[in-house]
Amino acid sequence: MGKSKPSTSPAGAKGEGEGGGEAQPAFQDAIAEVEAITDRIEGGEIGLEDSIDQFERGMKLLGRCREILQRAEQRVVDITQRLRDPEAQPTGEARDTDERGAAH
Repeated sequence: MGKSKPSTSPAGAKGEGEGGGEAQPAFQDAIAEVEAITDRIEGGEIGLEDSIDQFERGMKLLGRCREILQRAEQRVVDITQRLRDPEAQPTGEARDTDERGAAH
């Protein structure tokens, strides 16, 4: 079996992160791919070299998920702060973008 290709969100939107090249998967797609990678490795479906490649891919996907979660957490903090103090300015970098990096 070959390497899995990253899936994008249903709307086909590019994710955040490294601009330019390959579209980054949405959070749910990344988690699903990590689960599939784990099943293939644990199930012995792939050889050692492919297992290492898949492991590396899984680690990159988990890093992407951490980034998305950190941005989401910062957005929640910013929203909560604005609700408590409407004159407060957002503190996070993600204040002007949503999960896909689209401007508000």
